[in-house]
Amino acid sequence: MVVQTYLHHTFTIGDGDFTDVVCQDCAEKFAKERGLEWRGGHAYDSFTEPLEGSDAHAQDEPTWALGESDYPYSCCGYYLQTNFTREGEQNLKSEYPKWVQELYRY
Repeated sequence: MVVQTYLHHTFTIGDGDFTDVVCQDCAEKFAKERGLEWRGGHAYDSFTEPLEGSDAHAQDEPTWALGESDYPYSCCGYYLQTNFTREGEQNLKSEYPKWVQELYRY
C-alpha cells in the first residue's frame, strides 16, 4: 500500500447537467473524451478552452472557490485539497486515520 504524503490539487468537471470534483488525471480524461482542448500544465492554471455548442468544461479550482465540505474530497484513491465545515473537521478527526488527518494540517 502506498501512503499518500501530500494533497492532490482539486479540479472540477461538468457539462451543464452535472459538476464533479476530481483529480487532474480525471479532468484531462474528461476533456479528451469530449474533444476539449487542455490548456496549462500541471495543476494550477490548467483548464479547457470553451467548445462552441457545449457546456462541458474541466479546470483547476482553488479550494476557496469550492466552498466547504463535510468530508474530504477524493478521487482515484487520493485525497484532494478540501476546505472543511466545522462538521467536516469533526468528521475528519473521528472517521479518518491519523495519516489522512495529517494531510490536512495547515
